[in-house]
Amino acid sequence: MFKMRMVVALLTTLLLDVAKGDCGNGVAGIVSGGSCCAESCGTCGGVGCSGREGGAMSCCTSAIERAGVLCDTTSAGPCWISYAGDDYG
Repeated sequence: MFKMRMVVALLTTLLLDVAKGDCGNGVAGIVSGGSCCAESCGTCGGVGCSGREGGAMSCCTSAIERAGVLCDTTSAGPCWISYAGDDYG
């Protein structure tokens, strides 16, 4: 039972690290689709995003997309992720 709890704790930590802290190419933030929200948001997009720390411009995917700041030009979210071969800008 103890080993199972340790495995669950480790997997939870790993999943949180993947979801938070890296939008690719060393850009700090939280990924949701093609958006990279500021880490201060806690989660990226969804219901209530405008009420999170940073407000809509940092936490709402639609506002981030409209702003058009590409992650290729910054070191931290909020920004729009530009994938090779796709036009997200």
